[in-house]
Amino acid sequence: MGDRIFRLLILFIDVFFFLFYITIMAEFVEVDYMAFPYIILTIYFIVATFTHPFIGLETEDKFSHTKIPNSKYTLIFAYIFAPIVYIYSLIKNNDSE
Repeated sequence: MGDRIFRLLILFIDVFFFLFYITIMAEFVEVDYMAFPYIILTIYFIVATFTHPFIGLETEDKFSHTKIPNSKYTLIFAYIFAPIVYIYSLIKNNDSE
């Protein structure tokens, strides 16, 4: 039960990060995030939003041992690199079987 609550909390935070990205791109940078070069980044963040809850604890543990200046940024870095870590863990699990 606690794992489900943690995943829902991480998903809520990830949706907040994604909405923050959309707001930054639309209001401050003033570009269409659905236009060609930016759609790739938008798709990446959509994938990150849905993969981060599955590997939330693992990525935060990996980034907490790095030289990131403040521990409150580990969630942001874990969100950004979640698809890469998720694909790596899938490949690693397939190789071990």
